[in-house]
Amino acid sequence: MHLLPNIVVVLDDVQLLRREPIRLRWHPGGEPQIEFPHDFRVVVDEVALSAKVVELAGEDSPELILGHHAYRPPYDHDRIGNPMPQRHEPYLDATVHGQKARFLSLFAIGEPRAPMDLCQQIDSFNWCIGQDDHQVDVQVASGVLSVTGPNGVWTMAID
Repeated sequence: MHLLPNIVVVLDDVQLLRREPIRLRWHPGGEPQIEFPHDFRVVVDEVALSAKVVELAGEDSPELILGHHAYRPPYDHDRIGNPMPQRHEPYLDATVHGQKARFLSLFAIGEPRAPMDLCQQIDSFNWCIGQDDHQVDVQVASGVLSVTGPNGVWTMAID
């Protein structure tokens, strides 16, 4: 759900045949700062992205791991044999181990001076995103994801 000009709520649902590592990866466009166990912030030019990652399936708590892309042999050369440029672009992985995972990612976009805590957890299944007149409430209850903001309520079944 993309709400207002500055709020994004994403639900990623994974079901596997057996228990194994499950990884969700973001390419944030700049070097992220990991805050708390499940929050990160990225500032690029005059824009800041604050995010919170929550695992709703309850099997494991996600661990945020920062990495940088690198081409390794034999994939570090193009078809002609020229070396590929190593840009070392940053990425973030949220990793859990299990047979299922349901990641809820909450994103708030604002100015670099905005506080880090644009995504606050109210209780186990309720969050508040944004600030001032650009604020929404997110709730997960009874198989429904609901997002309430100044322009109405959006719901999605998540059984």
